Amino acid sequence: QDKVSYYNTKANLGLENLGTWSTTVDGTGPSPVSFSSWGGEFHVINQANTSLSGVLSIAGVGSRLVIGDNVNPINITVPTGTAYIGETTWVDILNEGQLVFQNNAVPTLKQLANGSYVEFAQNGTTISDTITIPVTRYYDLKLTGGLKNIALGTTTVANNFIADGVANFGGTIAPN
Repeated sequence: QDKVSYYNTKANLGLENLGTWSTTVDGTGPSPVSFSSWGGEFHVINQANTSLSGVLSIAGVGSRLVIGDNVNPINITVPTGTAYIGETTWVDILNEGQLVFQNNAVPTLKQLANGSYVEFAQNGTTISDTITIPVTRYYDLKLTGGLKNIALGTTTVANNFIADGVANFGGTIAPN
């Protein structure tokens, strides 16, 4: 079965809305029927259409959210509140792709290319606000504000690691 690619090139209804997505880069193709279909690849390539105001949960087997096009800067900010990317959603970030979390709900980060950027920027200072940084290989990783823990396992940062105003930093010390 072939994978189907969708692009956020229709009207900006929010990434969590099926009507934002098209099977064509120019936005003239049909939208997906659901986020649960087998092998759907949802490519965020249009900066103007990257808002997130609800829950984006891509659950189909072999499906994923792909941020960026390897050329143009694409930035998705997951705001505080009830908007988030579901934790079982697989996320790849290509060169020039950026993903900023302002809450502590984190999807499954898979392939983070050279030139990608991930920031964990939630500001809460209670135990329930703590964010656990997923184990993976990051290119650029920034931790801003709040409480941060590194998950058990090996976390690698290939380029820049920045901790800015982090209230507390903890987790498993080795091997990180």
